Amino acid sequence: MRLYLSRFICLDVASNLERMEGESDRAAAGGAELCVFPESFLHGYTRQLDATEARRRFAAISLRHPETTFLFGSFTEARRNRMT
Repeated sequence: MRLYLSRFICLDVASNLERMEGESDRAAAGGAELCVFPESFLHGYTRQLDATEARRRFAAISLRHPETTFLFGSFTEARRNRMT
């Protein structure tokens, strides 16, 4: 199995979403079957995140790369830690 482990410093949410999309594309292009992002990589535990926008982008990435499984760690609206 080919894995892609993302690792980056959390900046602002908008640039983190852009980086997530770019890394997802690179992982899939490299033949990754599994792409894992760090816990709370989008918001760094303290920044506000539009959950609807994040879900939309997660879904778009998954549809664009059906051969790759993506793991995204984040908080729910109720501030519970979840893996998507």
